[in-house]
This record gives sequence, C-alpha cells and structure tokens, in this order.
Amino acid sequence: MNPAGKIKLIMVPPFVPHVVINRSLDQSAVIFELADAKMDSVTPESVI
Repeated sequence: MNPAGKIKLIMVPPFVPHVVINRSLDQSAVIFELADAKMDSVTPESVI
C-alpha cells in the first residue's frame, strides 16, 4: 500500500514472465494472481 492507503494494481499480459520485488524495509507485501482458467504451466518458487 502506498502512503495514501491505496492498493497498486499491475496488469501483466498473458504468457509474459514477471516478478514482484518488495523493497520496503518495514512493510509486508501481498500479491494476488488471478486467472480465468487453470494455470498448468506454473512453476512454484521458494520464498526467501
């Protein structure tokens, strides 16, 4: 969330690799990824 209390929405086109990096030192980040069909080609990655 930004200081104004709004949530940032980033739309990524289908089949485009992407990553989100939280650079905040004091705020947690939450990412929700939505799809309109089952995602078969997803590779789970461990969180550091």
